[in-house]
Amino acid sequence: GHSMEPNLKDGTMVLGSIIPYLFTKPKTGDIVVFIDKKSKKTFIKRIKKSDGGRYFLAGDNKDDSLDSRKLGWITKKDILGNAIFNF
Repeated sequence: GHSMEPNLKDGTMVLGSIIPYLFTKPKTGDIVVFIDKKSKKTFIKRIKKSDGGRYFLAGDNKDDSLDSRKLGWITKKDILGNAIFNF
């Protein structure tokens, strides 16, 4: 979708990896791949805030993004990986 534009264009493929988070915690500014428990859908968003083990995620395109403003905070176990490469 358009939620991460202009940084990730609609249709961009992203490779996510959990390996970086085996050694460090997700941090503000990271782009992560996560699953929403309720809808069982996978999303790509940027970490805007963190509070302990909870993360507030937002799309770079605030006008067209389904993110933590609607989905709520997520936990580290919901994060599938760090977006390490896009093509």
